[in-house]
Amino acid sequence: MPDAPDPRGLSPRDLDLARRLDARQAPDAADPLHAALDSLQPLAPDVAPEASARIWEAIAAQTGLAPEAGVSRPARAPDRAPARGVPTRVPRWVGAVAAALLVLGVGSWAALQWVERSTPAVVASASGEIETWTGPDGSTVALRPQSQLVRQGDERTYALTGEAFFDVESDPSRPFTIETAAGDVRVLGTRFNVSTWGGETHVYVEEGRVEVSSRSNALVLNAGEGGVLLGASAERLRSPEAETFLDWQRGEAVFSRESVQRVASEIEHHFAVVVRLPPGVGRETVSGVIALDSAPQALEQLGRILGGTFQREGGAYRFARP
Repeated sequence: MPDAPDPRGLSPRDLDLARRLDARQAPDAADPLHAALDSLQPLAPDVAPEASARIWEAIAAQTGLAPEAGVSRPARAPDRAPARGVPTRVPRWVGAVAAALLVLGVGSWAALQWVERSTPAVVASASGEIETWTGPDGSTVALRPQSQLVRQGDERTYALTGEAFFDVESDPSRPFTIETAAGDVRVLGTRFNVSTWGGETHVYVEEGRVEVSSRSNALVLNAGEGGVLLGASAERLRSPEAETFLDWQRGEAVFSRESVQRVASEIEHHFAVVVRLPPGVGRETVSGVIALDSAPQALEQLGRILGGTFQREGGAYRFARP
């Protein structure tokens, strides 16, 4: 027999949400509702305790629910470490505003949808091969192996780890932003490549214009130009060659007068392996083309260019010359 309609006009989902908030149930990652609830807690620390108390009392008054015996209202939980290498910026006011939405009578489904749109979420990742993702606005992203794209609470703002080629739909009123550990890349509509491996963020623009900003400065890149975010500054690259930035999409690593350390870092990222170089070798410069079919094959080719060999020792590939 179906439940009788709630006299207060609350839907079953509203009541379910209220009960879980009130009882402070542990979230279950397999349950979308629980996952969203997890993002509601803890309440923003900048919300005064008395304001937080009023929010929860208002929820209790509207739903007619009282906290279970011995259960206190939600308190700030210990900070959780984000996934390694993935920058996330969770709005600190999400929990309080979501609770306020319920107090104002917004249904739980709408509240949860709002929370999901306001919370960072992985939208695409690539492991052993290139993966292509299409965003809600029609923009496409080709992710290099071992890369990840995270939506930062807005369908035009993303965090990137690894490397990706972006083809962004133009929308002058809403710039498209890529956040990295070193700085941000903002565009209106263009085709460009961003890489974050090797301790640096490199940007190359194939079409359109891109603004690259660091903590201390910003620069605008036009088609055919490149830049690097290194430390706290953004610097323009001298005479960047398109094929050295777009090569991975063809399954190759093309390098021209590049440091051996940077080439090794690219192979490390692409295949998720560890490469060890003797002192001094990493500072040497090389030019050439390496096929990215497998780690052993790529390192065999690099070894020939360097006049030595890479041998697997334990969990790493080590280089040595005769």
